[in-house]
Amino acid sequence: MKKSVWKYFAESFKKLKEQPVLIIPFLIMFVLILIVAAVIMLKVNSLGLTEEIIAGVTDAASLSQIMPSIVSLGITALIAGVLSLIISAYFLSGATGMALDIASKKKASLKSMCSYGKKFMLRFFGISVIYFVINAIAGAVIYLISGILISDPVAGQLVDLALSLGVFLLMTFFALSYSYLIIQNKGVFASIGKSLFIVKNNYLSFLLIWIMFNLLSALVSLIPYAGVLISSLIIIPAQIIALVLFALDHNK
Repeated sequence: MKKSVWKYFAESFKKLKEQPVLIIPFLIMFVLILIVAAVIMLKVNSLGLTEEIIAGVTDAASLSQIMPSIVSLGITALIAGVLSLIISAYFLSGATGMALDIASKKKASLKSMCSYGKKFMLRFFGISVIYFVINAIAGAVIYLISGILISDPVAGQLVDLALSLGVFLLMTFFALSYSYLIIQNKGVFASIGKSLFIVKNNYLSFLLIWIMFNLLSALVSLIPYAGVLISSLIIIPAQIIALVLFALDHNK
């Protein structure tokens, strides 16, 4: 049975309260990604690449002096990025599987998280890479248009905002891919295709759900010190439950 937008929103938090075990994979993922970020920061400090040094590069000779450090940092960042995607793929696939159990009125557990994670991690990673490429291309296009082709700073910011909103609305069509990957146990492109089809046919209702969670997450993240943690451990798990509930109700 299809529910109202508010029903999905409220029910997701209710179900999370009933089975808070879903928070655990997000807690572990949060800590591991923090460690990866800390390694990057330590690498930057060890290389001594300060803003003053980078700003002082005016010719090929000065660039050649710091090029080894830039290459080393680039390799480290690439490894850290891939590692973060792998960590996210494992724990998000496990968490989405747990959310499916919760939505199906089953008892979620860390054992089931590990089972789902092992089974779906590679396909989750594939979807994440596709999303990363899409967002990277979109970001480059936005920067090219608003930062280079448009000289007026105010106009550039307005165009930047409009294009960013367009990318957000576009990515909404892909938002159910992870849910259908778990629900239907199909491939990457089949799951993306299913998401595109369902969102297209239920765009307004799904968009409202998507906006509600993302807006709430953004606002909570503004809370000093604890905001990002609250968003990561409460709002995002509830959002995944809501997406799974919506995907199940519209699965045809």
